[in-house]
Amino acid sequence: MSDSGGRLASGSHWGFFGGAFDPPHAGHLRLAAELIDKANLTGVLFAPTGRPAHKSQPGASFAERLSMTELACAGEGRFVVSDIESNITPPTYTIRVIEALRESYPDVKFSILIGADNLRILSCWRDIEGLLKLAPVIAAARPGQSPREQVPEKWKDRVKLIEIDGLEISSSDIRQKLRQRSSVDGLLAPTVIDYIRKQKLYL
Repeated sequence: MSDSGGRLASGSHWGFFGGAFDPPHAGHLRLAAELIDKANLTGVLFAPTGRPAHKSQPGASFAERLSMTELACAGEGRFVVSDIESNITPPTYTIRVIEALRESYPDVKFSILIGADNLRILSCWRDIEGLLKLAPVIAAARPGQSPREQVPEKWKDRVKLIEIDGLEISSSDIRQKLRQRSSVDGLLAPTVIDYIRKQKLYL
């Protein structure tokens, strides 16, 4: 991963935000910005998935999703976009990515950012015990959610729940709108919309 700006400095604390970003939308950016403030993070590292271990292949290629994520995050100094998953032999389990980040940045703290709806499957993640030793989890919950009971007692000091306002936006809904030639204004950055049109994605 390139960090030419030197933002992943020694002693900093970054949220690791992995996902397909197929495409990256306003909900992703809002979640990241809120968690920076509420979890006292230096910033958020966006890492588009290579070949997901538990999901079908994304509609856009890795290079296309990386480009869209870079466009979506442009101008926000607290966001960094990483191509780290392109260098990991698939399937790209989260623990492999965190191990690679820790090797590249041994003096940087990483926390894994997830939506609270993913807490119910956290126990299914590859080597979750080892992963939590390397990086704690920050789960973003909608106001009124109470998924704390989904976290086993032995993990509660490594899994932090934070309420955020967030935005209810789905990448699959956006792809459907794009196929139907419906407006996605306000859901995607204008530069991402332009990229999708030029590349003829999701048609």
